[in-house]
Order: sequence, then C-alpha cells, then structure tokens
Amino acid sequence: MSTPATLESVIESTATDIYDTLSDGIEQDLQDRVGDWCGLHGLKRLEDPNQIVAHQAAFNVLLKSTLYEHYQQYEDLPELGSDVQRAFKTAGEKTEDPAFDEYILDDVARVAGPAALEEIVDARQQLNTSDDPAEEIGRLFETLVPQEARRKLGQFRTPPTIASLMAAWLIDDGDERVLDPGMGACALSAAAYAAKQSVVDSPPLADIYGIDLNELALVMGATALNLQNHGGPHNLQIGDFLDFAPEDVDGEVDAIISNPPYTRHQELSEEYKETVNDRVEAELGRSVSSLSPMYAYFYYHTTEFLTPRRQAVVHHSQ
Repeated sequence: MSTPATLESVIESTATDIYDTLSDGIEQDLQDRVGDWCGLHGLKRLEDPNQIVAHQAAFNVLLKSTLYEHYQQYEDLPELGSDVQRAFKTAGEKTEDPAFDEYILDDVARVAGPAALEEIVDARQQLNTSDDPAEEIGRLFETLVPQEARRKLGQFRTPPTIASLMAAWLIDDGDERVLDPGMGACALSAAAYAAKQSVVDSPPLADIYGIDLNELALVMGATALNLQNHGGPHNLQIGDFLDFAPEDVDGEVDAIISNPPYTRHQELSEEYKETVNDRVEAELGRSVSSLSPMYAYFYYHTTEFLTPRRQAVVHHSQ
C-alpha cells in the first residue's frame, strides 16, 4: 500500500502546474492584479515572485476544499466536483462564509484548469483530520512564503505552547468576546476558543473576532476555526486593523489576543505613517514617535476596543 503524499509535496506539484500557466502568459488585467498582490505582500523583493503566488494559489484551493468538505456535514452541499470554483461559490451562498469569496488567488488557480487542481482537492481529507488544524495551516503557510517576503508585513508564527499559555491567562469564565487583530492562521484565536471550550460547553464561535489585511489569512483562519468548532458562524474580516473601530466588531470586546505585525517603520510609506500616527495620537491624546514600528500602533489602537469590565490585552512578542 503506497504512502499518501505529504501536503507539502501535493502543494508543490499543483503549484508547478499553476506556475507553468503563469509563465506561459496571462491576460494583462490578471498580470496587473498579481503585481499588486506581490507588492502588498512583499513578494516583489524575491527573485521570482510568481513561484510564491502559484504556491499560495494551490494552498488556497486546499483550504477552501477542506472547508467545503467540513460544511458538507452540516449544510446541503453537493459533492465537490471538478469545477471547484463553482462549488465554492455555491458554498458561499449557502453558508454566507466570506472565506469562500473569490479573490486574486482563486483567479490564478483558475487559469491552470480543473485537471491541475485534482490532486490538491483530493488532499483535503489530510487537513480535515488534523489534530491541530491551526498549527498545521500556519506551518504550511510559513513553508510556502520565504521569511524575506513575510518580513514586509511582519508575519511570524506563534508556537502552539505560547498560544495556549496566552489563552489560558486571558480566558476566565468562557463568555469573553475576544478580538485577534492580525489573526494570520488564527493560531491565537483557536487557542482562545479552546480555552473557552475548557470552561463552557459549545461556546459560540461568533464571540471570536479576527481581522487581517490578507484575504488568504481569512481563508486560513476560517478553515482552522471551523475544523476545531465543528461548525458555526465566525466573525473574521479583511482590512487594516488600524482603520477599524469598535462598532466594526459589534462593539467593545472583553479581551484582545494578538501576534501583531512586526513591520519596521522603514517598510511603511511616509503617507501611511503620517496618517496612522495622527490617528493614534488623536486616540491617545498625546504625541507618538513617527519612528514607531507597526506593532506599537497596534498596541495603542487596541485600547479603543476594550470594555472597562476586563481591559485585558495579551500580545505575543518575538
């Protein structure tokens, strides 16, 4: 009996087919959008950013296929056929889960054609049966994107032991509304939810709020949390956390757990730094150094979201 291929090798195989399609030439509009994606996520500093985009596109299909398979247990969804994009659209309409929304990585995968995606779709069962989906998803993402590129957005994975320790300190009675800004693969959100499960039977997943700039993070987080929770709506959103206000997460929260972006101030444009600095100074009512790194602005801004009842914040530092 042959040993199943590892997820890494399946992603690599699928990414090769997607990359070949990208190299053969794609429409200018898609080229421009791929360029924008690479610029936002620090991929342009790599020798061949299209290789990473191809790997991310393959990973995105794996995640959405896994999430689709999970929802089939609770929703009236047809079997996942060869037209996965159509299936994902149907799942989005049925579940109202924004993780199924189309974005650039879906378009990149589409140009490779259904045959190129068969192996990665078939591999969904491996992820579906993972004992720690958030850790597995985060680990896979870290292997796909070189640290040189992740440095632009300050993306560093939180080890499971640290995540569990932070969550145990944070969660008390299990009814806390928790915010995870810069959620990534939702390692911290998953740990917070696990801590809530240890004191409350079936706590609502909707009490976990996550925000990230990256659409792939939304797909990673939704997959990780749904696999852990066995269904239920979540509150994960895409955007710059510094643009969010408490009303964007249904009001103040009881606790914040975060591994914020460790982006150096040199990576930020002068216009962006000025905008963010002015906003945070207005919130704090005092001056803030314009040389502050991104995580400092996250720390400052989180205080706007906390209820007076708890005022609890836990951040992971390098």
